[in-house]
Amino acid sequence: MHTSCESGYRRVGFTLIELVAALAIVATLMSIMLVGIVKAREVARRADCTNRLRQLVLATHQFEAARQILPQASTNDEGPSELVNGQRASLLHSSGLWRLLPYLGHERLADEVKYVQMQGGGSDTTEQMPRKTRIRLSVFLCPSDPVDEGTNYRFNSGSNPTCFDYSGLPESLRPNGPFGLFLKRLSAIPGGTSGTAAFSERLKAPSGRYDHRAHIWGASLNNTFSPAEIDHRLLRLLANEVGTSEPPTYSRLAGLNWHGGGKLFTLYDHVFTPNPPLPAISAGSSVLHNWEPTGAVPPTSNHPGGVNTAILDGSVRFIADTVDAQVWEHLGSVAQTAQVD
Repeated sequence: MHTSCESGYRRVGFTLIELVAALAIVATLMSIMLVGIVKAREVARRADCTNRLRQLVLATHQFEAARQILPQASTNDEGPSELVNGQRASLLHSSGLWRLLPYLGHERLADEVKYVQMQGGGSDTTEQMPRKTRIRLSVFLCPSDPVDEGTNYRFNSGSNPTCFDYSGLPESLRPNGPFGLFLKRLSAIPGGTSGTAAFSERLKAPSGRYDHRAHIWGASLNNTFSPAEIDHRLLRLLANEVGTSEPPTYSRLAGLNWHGGGKLFTLYDHVFTPNPPLPAISAGSSVLHNWEPTGAVPPTSNHPGGVNTAILDGSVRFIADTVDAQVWEHLGSVAQTAQVD
């Protein structure tokens, strides 16, 4: 009997269509897995950020218990300085973060930078700044920010543009935050520690490109307006004019030093809501004077949808970019009580 050789043939392998379909399924599964890995990593980074903010609040409580006062978050020529052996020691333009160093395990470093005056704030690099003030400290760094120096974490200077009580300021614009160029006690906060922000985060200036979420516009407002004229409406109007485009003058060092004071380095405010499509503004007379205590510097982050914010009671909350503006203002003020879901 003759049997065709084809009658016992068994096809092995895939057709081209089957191969393409299999590759498409594998690619889809890999993309789903990759998205899951990215999300898991961001969850871990956000958790680390939360823990570091909580450390800062706990250190603040320890400082207040030891000194009977909250750390002064910024100093300038007109701000108070500290007494050392009965003499006034200059602490110009220094931040409050170095004051917390002894309560974060860096006692020796705190002593080494205590009387270092901030230098190089108007340059394009950090090289002119004292080396000790540029030491990398992980407790000041959010893992979601690829710029690996300086500080992401800033003191809340209030919901008004200025944190210095200029003469002639109307009551509605007087400093109302827990930190700034003034000294307060926790017990003196009428709004209570559970309804007042202590710290939030802000992206640090990247090199080589402008980012409105990180750089700070050094607008010459002090040469044009009186302190009483620099209010929420004016700052929003000016910021809307610039938008996210690169302004003519801005500091390339925003956030790149944890020892520097003012809104350039270590203060944020509740004038704008988090992550706005607006530039931050420091109302100094030039980029060289960005430590001026007036402006609008909102928190920003790479966390999708919002920012981590530490409350004075030690809790840390994730504040959505869509937070109600009035609720956000109240959270920044010691005189108000805010309820944030």
